Amino acid sequence: MIRGDRMRVLIVDDDMMVAGRLAPIVVDAGHELVGLAADRDTAVALLRSAKVHLVLVGLRLANGWTGGDMGAAAAAHGVAVVFTTADAALGADDRAAAAGVIARLSVASDVTSALDYFAATLAGAAPPVPRGLELFAEWSATGAPTATAAAAQASHSAR
Repeated sequence: MIRGDRMRVLIVDDDMMVAGRLAPIVVDAGHELVGLAADRDTAVALLRSAKVHLVLVGLRLANGWTGGDMGAAAAAHGVAVVFTTADAALGADDRAAAAGVIARLSVASDVTSALDYFAATLAGAAPPVPRGLELFAEWSATGAPTATAAAAQASHSAR
């Protein structure tokens, strides 16, 4: 749970143009940007060394690493993951590894609304789901994985 409405957010994407568009949105929404990671090692190091509340991650990453892999790594640290992609080809493993997806990255207000939603949810509130955010059924309203999602994450990370 977070205090107040300020989250610590990590952005993971191998496309620095996407990460560069998301970073100011995070900051302008009043949240702290923990860092930008373009690769697995940097992302995992930031998860280990910094208190992170939410990870915004691309679905397909360099070197065959996926958003689902990032979801499994973040879950091991108790951190919620939200995909930032317009890719409609989300598989069951991907859905089990994340709280949801922000589908319209070109609309800054959709990203800001999703950040506000997760800040409120992680602070214990139950706000309505905003436009542009698709929550996955496997996740509870608190942003924590349900037992089914946790089992799927463990299976995914064991591969």
